[in-house]
This record gives sequence, C-alpha cells and structure tokens, in this order.
Amino acid sequence: MSNDLNTATGETPTQATPGGTPAAASPAPAPFDFETWLAGQPAEVKAGLDSHTAGLKSALDKERARARKLDDDQKSADAKRKEVEMTEAQKWQAKASEHEKARMEAEQRLDAAMIRMAFQAEATKAGCRADRLDMAYKLLDLAEVEIADDAVKGMDGAIKKLTKAVPELFGVTQAPPQTDAQTRGHGTNKKFATDAERREFAARYGIDPRYLQE
Repeated sequence: MSNDLNTATGETPTQATPGGTPAAASPAPAPFDFETWLAGQPAEVKAGLDSHTAGLKSALDKERARARKLDDDQKSADAKRKEVEMTEAQKWQAKASEHEKARMEAEQRLDAAMIRMAFQAEATKAGCRADRLDMAYKLLDLAEVEIADDAVKGMDGAIKKLTKAVPELFGVTQAPPQTDAQTRGHGTNKKFATDAERREFAARYGIDPRYLQE
C-alpha cells in the first residue's frame, strides 16, 4: 500500500535499514588534486607524462622568456627616453641660462656706457679738463647714481661731491701748502730745488708752473 502511494505521488521511496531506520546520505567526494594524484602514480606514468608535456613546457618557457625580454626592452626604452628628455631639457636650460647671462652682461655694458657719457657731460660742464676725465671718473662715487626710465639720475650730485673733494681736477687751484717759514709769519714762498720738483708740485695741485718760484 505504501509503495503504491509513493508511485502515485511521484516520490522516490525511502530505503530503510533493518530495524526501520533510514540510511544516511553518502559524503561528497573530495575535489581532484592533480599533484596529489601524480604523487601516487608509478614512475613510468610520471615519466610518460613528462615526455608527453615536454614540448608544451618548452614552448611555455620560451613564451615566458620572450615576455620577460619584451618587458626588459620596454623598461630599457622608457629609461633611455627619460634620459634623452632629461638631456634635452638640460640643454635648453643651459641655453636659456647662457642667453640670460648674455642679456644681463649687455645691459650692464649699456648702463656703464650711459653712466660714463653722463659723467663726461656733467664733468666737462663743471670744468674738468679732457685729460683729467679718466682720473676723475675713477674717483667718482657712484653710490647715488642710478638708471631710471632710460636716463641717468644723480650724476650732478656726484659731480658736486667730487668737485669739493678734489677741486684741482676741475680747474680750481688751491694755494700751495705753507712752509715752516710762512707758518712762523715770515711770509716767504715755497721754493723748489729743481725745475722737475716745481713741475711735479704744479701738476699735483693743478697750478700753472709759471706762478711758482724756481
């Protein structure tokens, strides 16, 4: 009667163990492990497998070597490219530095020429002779002289200071220093032992030698 009911409902009949207890389900098989399986095979099976797969392994090793070489070549190419780019950048930077240096030197030469021209004009107006311009320029204080708006500023003040400091350069004669006799009130004038000494004294103080006693 029970079997007929199961057949009618489509259910699989449950097997019963002796004594009426249902049988337990079988455990699921373990997943296949090739290494474990190979380790349990005889030597001739292992040798046959190695022989059968030798060509495949060789091809795989070659492909791996080729891939490593391509990777190394790519890294080498990237390194060379970066080196070239760096070298080119350094070259352009060096050229830019050279151009900037040349530009600054040109500006300095131009500034110096403008200052020298302004000095010659102002010094000549102040009475400096042409043969004394070089000496006067060497003594000129340029601390307050500058170039602004493409013009030299402060040169007139520098010339005035130089005129006060070294008046003989600008045709302003100074009285010769007093001798001991003049200091004592005897009123004698300085005398020179030689004509060369007189000329040297006159040149030193910008005095006409004719006005000095021999």
